[in-house]
Amino acid sequence: MVEQPLDRETLLDIIVNAVPFAILVIFILLFTIVTPWGPRFGEENTLPTLIMYGHLLFTTLVLVVVTYVSAKYISRDEP
Repeated sequence: MVEQPLDRETLLDIIVNAVPFAILVIFILLFTIVTPWGPRFGEENTLPTLIMYGHLLFTTLVLVVVTYVSAKYISRDEP
């Protein structure tokens, strides 16, 4: 029988990363919808906006990769 790559125990071990992921997604959506402090893309001085989105998207990507790699290692090491 083929073993499931992400079984129940593995999902319970990596579910702790769901909260930071949800927080990052909420911030990305809020900063996209509501920009209270100034220019948006296409206007003058968009560098702070690009840096902000870069930090948020990079952090989200790193969290997803780390969660995936940890799930693979956890599922591999379980008996």
